[in-house]
Amino acid sequence: MLLHSKSIVYSAGMSFPVFVIYNMYYIVSSSILKNNYNVKVALVNYVLLSFVMLVIVYITMMLSVIYKKPIFAAIISLLIVVFAPYTIFGVVTNDYTVIFRRNKNKEALKLATYIRSLI
Repeated sequence: MLLHSKSIVYSAGMSFPVFVIYNMYYIVSSSILKNNYNVKVALVNYVLLSFVMLVIVYITMMLSVIYKKPIFAAIISLLIVVFAPYTIFGVVTNDYTVIFRRNKNKEALKLATYIRSLI
């Protein structure tokens, strides 16, 4: 029981910064790409990405205890992160590209993509 509560607390601690950083990212993107910011889509993306981070950290912590060797947990977590965009979840929640689809300004798109790469 203590392990589960500890994992949930640490996972929530990791997912909160993801929520805050993506919130800031969408606000900066909306200032660059004018009239192209959908608050509802952005809010759903914040919550989903934070939840995904929570699950990945939780799985990693639990697997490191189950396998008794952190290398197995790290490999499984990396596989989850690498292959998640190719699953149905990744196709449905294509996070920042939702903002860019309707914009024809290529320079703003390049700048916003650069900002995204810094995060």
